[in-house]
Amino acid sequence: MFRRIYICLATCRKGWLAACRPIIGLDSCHTKGYHKCQLMWAIGIDSDNGYYPIAYGVVEKEYYKTWRWFLDLLKIDLKLENPLRITFMTDRQKGLVEAIAVLWERCEHRNCMRHLYANFKKRFRGDKIRYKIWQAARCSNVDDFNNVMEDIKRISESAWLWLFDKPTLTWTKSHFSEYSKYDMLLNNLCELINGDKTILEARSAPIWTMLELIRVKIMNRKAKRRAGIEKWYDNVGPKVSKIMELAAKNSRELVCHWGGEGNWQVSQYQIPIAVVDLERHTCTCRPIYNKGEDHTTYVNKYYDKESMRMCYSNVLYGIKMERHWQRVDMPPLMPPKSVRQTSRPRKLRIREIGEIPPNARKIVKFSK
Repeated sequence: MFRRIYICLATCRKGWLAACRPIIGLDSCHTKGYHKCQLMWAIGIDSDNGYYPIAYGVVEKEYYKTWRWFLDLLKIDLKLENPLRITFMTDRQKGLVEAIAVLWERCEHRNCMRHLYANFKKRFRGDKIRYKIWQAARCSNVDDFNNVMEDIKRISESAWLWLFDKPTLTWTKSHFSEYSKYDMLLNNLCELINGDKTILEARSAPIWTMLELIRVKIMNRKAKRRAGIEKWYDNVGPKVSKIMELAAKNSRELVCHWGGEGNWQVSQYQIPIAVVDLERHTCTCRPIYNKGEDHTTYVNKYYDKESMRMCYSNVLYGIKMERHWQRVDMPPLMPPKSVRQTSRPRKLRIREIGEIPPNARKIVKFSK
């Protein structure tokens, strides 16, 4: 009888080990077919900040044992022995936090800021406090973060205490490790693949059909991304180029003063705001931009074209029809038992506080 399945395609595993950043997003979602199960994902990031499927699986239920089973196999496939060399991004699913803590005791474990803020605004409302919490999350250095936290404390001490109780390593850029070369605050990559049209249709199909649709989706995506590399105009991808162009546009008022041996002081209106070391690729505000030179030469290797080629160089080939498969002397696989899922999925998504439904009618007030 079918119970669980874990799939880590060799091409995906080799590509992640060769050129992807050491960060993995973990998420799960309900299947919508006759047999209610959970579809689990492990997602990486390619050189152009696109999602990169590493592994996926189907389990009977989402809890500690299934996450531990999934991560045990992932740890073996990706050779994740050193906890200081891997970062996880999650939405704090049931049992997932405990499973990661057991397998990688000292690893960096980030939480999606959107889910943290959804819990925060249940207790604390107002545009001012909302602006400050997101400002604190986006701070790139500890000094700015401490200043914003003091502002939050002046606005609402209870909100400050609520945030103070949350480990800063999990939700603010100022305390993120630089090793992963990734500073996004949201677990958008897993949300993207769960919301993909093909994946949504696959989740409504039987388990066998769903797995095949997912494999074909990955095969098509790898082929398209591999072909798109040759259309890059720069040494970095289109998404990264837009980020760098925006940074260059915002730096028009900055002036760089050379101190020697790759050391530069960056000033704005004659006020020093950052110190950049181009040889060590370090900055007091972390991002690096050097006016007057080709800034793509200072981009980390994870973002360049060669890393993108290495990431998608392994081809995922098609498979033959089932009648051409090798026969095995085993009893037929029976469908799984129907297991009641925790928090059964609804037909309509539960919307966040203050979120307006897409089909909501606008109330028009008429004066007398």
